[in-house]
Amino acid sequence: MSSSGSDSLSVLLLVGAVGLVILMAWRGWRLGIVRQTLSLVALGAGYLGGYLFGGYLIPILRPLGFPDRVLTIFGATILGFLIYVSASVASGILFKRTSQQSVGLIRLGFGFSGALLGAGFGVFLVLVCAIAIRLIGSVADAEMHPHPQQRGAPTPTAAARRLAALKHSLESGQAGAFLQQVDPVPEKVYSTLGRVGELAASPQGLERFTNDRQVQHVSAHPKILALRDDPQIAEAVRAGDFFSLLRNPNVIAAANDPEVAKLLGGFDLQKALDQALPAKEKPPSTGPAGR
Repeated sequence: MSSSGSDSLSVLLLVGAVGLVILMAWRGWRLGIVRQTLSLVALGAGYLGGYLFGGYLIPILRPLGFPDRVLTIFGATILGFLIYVSASVASGILFKRTSQQSVGLIRLGFGFSGALLGAGFGVFLVLVCAIAIRLIGSVADAEMHPHPQQRGAPTPTAAARRLAALKHSLESGQAGAFLQQVDPVPEKVYSTLGRVGELAASPQGLERFTNDRQVQHVSAHPKILALRDDPQIAEAVRAGDFFSLLRNPNVIAAANDPEVAKLLGGFDLQKALDQALPAKEKPPSTGPAGR
């Protein structure tokens, strides 16, 4: 992408971030400090409740025909949403909005403090979105810049190009430097995701990855072998039909198997990536010794 295109994308991202913060500040002004605070408490309670108790809905959701891990996510989402809505409705009944305050000074204090809290939450949402773009963009960026020794690497998709461009726009300039300082995600995670993207763009790397002893040990499990030999799974992968893929009986059996989970839990991804991907050459030194 050209520098002008990258600059335009950076401006759009900045405008979107500012717009989200202003929107959340305006919402905080309308709700007032009490209802805005309780809204955030309700959001936290919904997340915590879904995380702790979402798994209890698995027996109810099992007729949907998905693996238990997916049903746990569904259950957590449903339960968290119900908790959030219930708490929000209760706070709406018990407490007044800013416009419902009769005294002008109190109304101003309610609105202003609610707006500050709302703006702070908007900044938090911007940070979460930026981290998500960096995480996904790390994989896409590796697909855009394959290893020089790779042969036959697939052409990056339009989605990969857009995600890589978004990541670079976020990380450019002073805003990018600030984002990298406040980002709580370890840099090792971004490095690993980048190497996964590099692996996806390398036919030779994928071949070495599948020949890794760890991978072969996992793939030798009968339920993993059933996945490999299932023509419906192969067809769903080719068609990109992930809904049907998740509902495949062999996928459900493998995903719910404790032995498979134990094998995957002990899998050393970094070691497998080191075996599959050749080390890139270090750039020449620019110091006095390299001149």
